[in-house]
Amino acid sequence: MLINRSPRLNVPARRGLHTAISLGYPADEQALRLSANPAGLTSVPPEIIDAAKVDGATFLQRFRMVIVPMIAPILFIGTAFDTVFTLSDLSIVYLLTNGGPDGATEILPTLAYNTGIRGGALGRGAAISLFLFPLLLPAMILLLRTLRRKQY
Repeated sequence: MLINRSPRLNVPARRGLHTAISLGYPADEQALRLSANPAGLTSVPPEIIDAAKVDGATFLQRFRMVIVPMIAPILFIGTAFDTVFTLSDLSIVYLLTNGGPDGATEILPTLAYNTGIRGGALGRGAAISLFLFPLLLPAMILLLRTLRRKQY
């Protein structure tokens, strides 16, 4: 298997597989992401897009300067959910490599599972799984502060 033999390729391969699985079988977080973006796009008034067209903006300029700033709150929330779900996803790494060769693909959820459930040290496994919280908290605070500061 290519993923086991090349630790450099394991992260892009996992991301690609995660995307392929999420497009084929939408789980709860994928359904949220897939429904939030079209909902955000429908919240942009067509009059504003038409005004940008009249001003001579190309499609990319309209998208970058008009649409993205208007749906930025929805994109920020989707990014926050996606970050949390991706960092806490055990299934793909566990099913593909189970931590990989010499722990090359091991992430905190697989380490917590292997330590707590397989190794029988439930306290250590719980401590490892709770270590993800202080890693995610500053990222989420920064993301939500950025969302609150901007005027949309």
